[in-house]
Amino acid sequence: NRQSVTPSGSSDQTPNRLLLITVNNLVYQIDLDLIHSLFCKFGNILRMAIFNRPNKKDTKEPPTVQCLVEYSRVEEAIQALQTLNGRCIYAGCNELEIQFSKLQELTVRQNNERTRDLTNPNLPTGDEPSGGPKSPTQRMTNGVAGGGSSSSAAAATSPVLGAASAGGQTVVISNPFGTLDVVQLAGLPAQQVMALHENLQRQVMLAQSQGKKIISSSAGLAGEGVHLPGHGPAQFPQEVIDAGMDTANKEDTPVLMVHQLPGETITPQKVFNLFSIYGPVQKVKILHNRPDVAMVQFAEPAYATLAFFYTNGLRVGNNEIQVVFSKNKVVRSMQPGDEGQGFKNMSFASSDQRYGEGPDAFTRFARNACKPTDVVFVANLPEQFDEIQLDGLFRQIVNVRKVTMLPSKEGARMKMAQVAVDGSVEAVEAVMVLHGQRVGDRELKVAFTKTRFGH
Repeated sequence: NRQSVTPSGSSDQTPNRLLLITVNNLVYQIDLDLIHSLFCKFGNILRMAIFNRPNKKDTKEPPTVQCLVEYSRVEEAIQALQTLNGRCIYAGCNELEIQFSKLQELTVRQNNERTRDLTNPNLPTGDEPSGGPKSPTQRMTNGVAGGGSSSSAAAATSPVLGAASAGGQTVVISNPFGTLDVVQLAGLPAQQVMALHENLQRQVMLAQSQGKKIISSSAGLAGEGVHLPGHGPAQFPQEVIDAGMDTANKEDTPVLMVHQLPGETITPQKVFNLFSIYGPVQKVKILHNRPDVAMVQFAEPAYATLAFFYTNGLRVGNNEIQVVFSKNKVVRSMQPGDEGQGFKNMSFASSDQRYGEGPDAFTRFARNACKPTDVVFVANLPEQFDEIQLDGLFRQIVNVRKVTMLPSKEGARMKMAQVAVDGSVEAVEAVMVLHGQRVGDRELKVAFTKTRFGH
């Protein structure tokens, strides 16, 4: 295969438009879509590349993953470095080490999973290298470092690998990752994680080649309830169970199709702000030929089920959205040229989510899940932010009836509040527009609450 990236020029490590990113303590695989979603917040990205740097011959550590990201302006690269250097993509692992590259610019000859020129979507794709970066659907609890095909890798780390049909052959395979959360997994040496994964993958592939149905010893047969990796059965809110919606996701898919969105104003970020209330959203894609339709991919099918119950029929602006389960299990990755569509295909990292990734994550989402009322909850306010400032911020978007600052624990540096608006439609608008907005050095957390104004 010919080289797809040609660096040109060199200089001392002084600030420039090109960043060199090293991913240390790699547990979950990364790809260009994830890197783009992290770094595009700081400016216009022109070109990107991802590659493996071999380690010293006397070490058994796997190759180090590195990326090059070229911005259009030096100031954008400086801000990205200052904000993200030393940060972990996932809790306790995948730490970003960022420096200014000695290269002056990046020349990309192919648009594929390894290299991408966002200014020229017409470049050839070339031959994909074997064992290249997998899609973000394999990160978080469904992916670990190591090679192999995407289908077998995804199956290997799923607690319920297949439904046992009546009278069919089944094989029980112990899933070593079934009881580990992200933090525990990050504490394992990379070599041990890879060995566990490769051994599990060999067992799965052997069983599949023999035509057997697979179940995991860390979970039961399909039909015994919805399971989450490392979490056990998903405990849905009682109102979801009473409506019979806990079993509505027949395809067991983590992907929702959202129809009748206001196509003229909708963005992937707004869709994320709404649906992330109900679970970790990994990807959002607005269809190119249907700007009123979005695909939303959650970390697990149970979160999609939760979101389906609370969002189907919701009023977004003047539209009543229709939410259905998709037959797809993943959302296609961003393709060259999507930036020209206004970033209509975005990936999101664990740092973008509302809650952490611990074993109680689903419980926290389920406990706080609700349909919108005429009151929204606001958190992560700066210490000096008061009712008048918060009222002024919300009035740029919706009509405000009352702002109530909530008491904070002694010594707490984060302030919280409830904002009463005209109705549930306005609450939806406030969440979609204001969640994640920077106020000073903080990002606002805006969500629905079960509280109603005057009650």
